[in-house]
Amino acid sequence: MQSSAMVRDARDNAPVGTVAPRPGLVLRSWRPAEFAAAVARVRERHPEAEIVALSHPGHGESLTAAGVHRVVEVPGRRFAITRTHPSLLRRLRQARFAEVVIPQMAPHADG
Repeated sequence: MQSSAMVRDARDNAPVGTVAPRPGLVLRSWRPAEFAAAVARVRERHPEAEIVALSHPGHGESLTAAGVHRVVEVPGRRFAITRTHPSLLRRLRQARFAEVVIPQMAPHADG
């Protein structure tokens, strides 16, 4: 199974002589409010960075509304590292994200 998702290192688009901030990756793993809060926290820590969402098809509009710059879609209904095509995992790793965030609902999750 060949993945059509494409991930790039945001620094490739930086002007010569500058280094663009590394992008941040946020997984769409919960409800829209928690996802938006996670995007906001990444934006606070990396204000100039591109924010990328990893999600299943059909959520692009809500993810961009939450503030992500780009959506990488993975096939299927549930995300599982064991069911992810190795080429997608390789491209995600090559993007060298500044941080990867997996939003989750938990009491007192601040910090």
